[in-house]
Amino acid sequence: MTATVAPMPAPIETSARNTGATPIRPGSLTRRGVAPVFLALVSMGAGIGATVAVIQPAYPGRMNGVQAILVALIWIVIGAINISYARRS
Repeated sequence: MTATVAPMPAPIETSARNTGATPIRPGSLTRRGVAPVFLALVSMGAGIGATVAVIQPAYPGRMNGVQAILVALIWIVIGAINISYARRS
């Protein structure tokens, strides 16, 4: 009884060279990925700060309808900005 062994696939770099595909440079991915993450983190921090500023004047444990609408509007605008920026990049 003889066991058959499947051939090992070629390494990624070799197969990319053989197909004519351009290899991705390591620096190109990091530069493109930093701006959206930075924008998302800064906008989330600004959203939290704006939410606190809107809710803080309320009575302890209570929030009126106008404050709820403002909080929803803040997060909808932040979400729209982040989604539009992510689609652009």
